[in-house]
Amino acid sequence: MAAARRSRSIVVRWVSARSSARRGSELTQHAAALPELAPRVRSVELMVERIIVYLDTLQPTVDELTHAAADLQRAVDPIGRIAGPLPGSKARQLPADREPSKLKHT
Repeated sequence: MAAARRSRSIVVRWVSARSSARRGSELTQHAAALPELAPRVRSVELMVERIIVYLDTLQPTVDELTHAAADLQRAVDPIGRIAGPLPGSKARQLPADREPSKLKHT
């Protein structure tokens, strides 16, 4: 039993040391890549700044389009109410007492 514990302890220490060494080498690799990131980060910052300018320009246009769509909806609604009951209209509605379910079959 004691020998098994001792060998397990040795294995655990060996695995732990290997993991630490691997983590250390990964950190070294990532640290080496950091100087390459600075120009990329600056490039992303510039893109974000340009996007913000475009969004600031776009927002008033979207607001105008929203108002124009609302105005158009208000103008078209009365036409739809008039056209709905016309003969041949797909949106034609039967009066409640003329619905097929309420008609008596003779």
